[in-house]
Amino acid sequence: MTALIPRLLLVLCVALVWSPQARSESDQVFGVASAREHAWYLLPSPETAEDGLTWSLAHAGQRDEPNVFRLLRRFQNRPAAITADNDHLWLILAPNSTRPRQVSVRVLRVEWDPRIDRYIPVPRTGLDLLPDLPIAGPGPIRPLGLEATPRGPVALIDEGSDRPRMHRLVRGVWTEVDLPPDVSGSLHLGKEGEEIVLLDTNPEGPRQWRLGTDGWLPESSLPPGS
Repeated sequence: MTALIPRLLLVLCVALVWSPQARSESDQVFGVASAREHAWYLLPSPETAEDGLTWSLAHAGQRDEPNVFRLLRRFQNRPAAITADNDHLWLILAPNSTRPRQVSVRVLRVEWDPRIDRYIPVPRTGLDLLPDLPIAGPGPIRPLGLEATPRGPVALIDEGSDRPRMHRLVRGVWTEVDLPPDVSGSLHLGKEGEEIVLLDTNPEGPRQWRLGTDGWLPESSLPPGS
């Protein structure tokens, strides 16, 4: 909920996203995830770049003082995707040259500590590990999206095959979610309310699908250029 994001950070995010230079240098674009009273940010970290830590994870919460955010973690490379559900944040660490077929998922949460009047991360150091996403395709591997739901995070991964694969974390195990049978374009993962939606931008015109309890429900085709 953007109303809960401190105004200074919101202005900073908008300025960066709409900056022509930022759009031409995609590795400099923020990652932003917000849920209820929490907002999370991926920020370039030039102050620690000499140590090989080029990105930071920051958090701001509704109970914090206005325009306050705190850096919680630092990374060698920009996480490929982040998503949040209330006080939990999930992130995907993209494959690299040393682990080209490994797609790691980590989780962090925060809790309010009234003794010091601030949010503290859990765990206090590092990140909690989740099972790596199962990869079956030939590669190269490219995470396309990550969304949080009350039933667990959902990830969309391009594995170098004909179509991406989608996975949902259920009771600590990644379970594959079959895609709609006739998607044929570039796929984009999103969320409306608490429901997962999939946008298929095929040449005949964009179409949107909604993941219900009984599978995918097609919505009316969107007009070209949507």
